[in-house]
Amino acid sequence: MVYKPAPWPFHSLPTEEDLYAIFRTAHPQLVAREASTVINLQQPLAWRKDRRTGVRKATAEGIIVEESHRWEDFFGCCSPKTCNNVITLCRHIP
Repeated sequence: MVYKPAPWPFHSLPTEEDLYAIFRTAHPQLVAREASTVINLQQPLAWRKDRRTGVRKATAEGIIVEESHRWEDFFGCCSPKTCNNVITLCRHIP
């Protein structure tokens, strides 16, 4: 049996009782550890200075960053067949 618990930041009360119960009853063998990172969106990370400088330079050069659904423009460097396949996938996957 492979058991992968939800990372503790997603628990409302991180007691890890499930891990304790498995440890006491099944005598499991640890086969892997996986790291995860969580960013609190209520307290977003500050932009680094080099990122702010890059945004300032791009704005000065007239570069505009915006959300768009013009997939043909985005995948313009691909072959027409590849571009059409990607566009079809994007329209069918929410």
